[in-house]
Amino acid sequence: MTKLLPAAPSLPVAVGKRFTTVDGLNIRSAASSSSTSVAKVDKGIVLLITGVVKDGYTQVIYSGATRWAASMYLSTTRPGTTTAVGAVGSLGSATLDRTNANAKGIVLALREKFPQIKTIYGWRMYSAYSSDHPNGRALDIMIPSYSTASGKALGDAIASYLQTNHTKHRVHYLIWRQRNWNVERNLSPTAWRWMSDRGGATANHYDHVHVSVYS
Repeated sequence: MTKLLPAAPSLPVAVGKRFTTVDGLNIRSAASSSSTSVAKVDKGIVLLITGVVKDGYTQVIYSGATRWAASMYLSTTRPGTTTAVGAVGSLGSATLDRTNANAKGIVLALREKFPQIKTIYGWRMYSAYSSDHPNGRALDIMIPSYSTASGKALGDAIASYLQTNHTKHRVHYLIWRQRNWNVERNLSPTAWRWMSDRGGATANHYDHVHVSVYS
């Protein structure tokens, strides 16, 4: 009999998003100023909302859980600021919200530096090769038109950026085009090693750059 894996914690379906309008906004465990502040977020962070409002607080989805933020400090329009790299808020999907702070910082940096990238996957319940995705330590950066020269060049540029900034982003290893690069083995940007054939473009990482980060 196949053993079933435990189900991921269920979250409400987001009905929209709000931008924070102040720095240091408390994300609270309940709809009350006396409840525990689980985090503080900066101005301009995107928070997904569930549509539930109570006692002046709006229920939000934050880091894989339902939390509360003061409604008066949330807006439907982005304030005149930029989101700081490394700031922790909703990244727009549960798969990214369940990654760790190092992975989130990479997502924010890539969205700024490589706007061509439209799809990034992060957390998932199961991986056949490592525990990095299930533990929120990995991202799959999907490369548009990956089989073309421009797609390969884009993937190469992203891999190079992550190599150059491996200390800043706490990068552990990369996989791209059936090769891997590991900071614990060799920091040279040319120190890629070929991997065995896993049987397809996705499995062999031709259509995406995989990055694993430290906890």
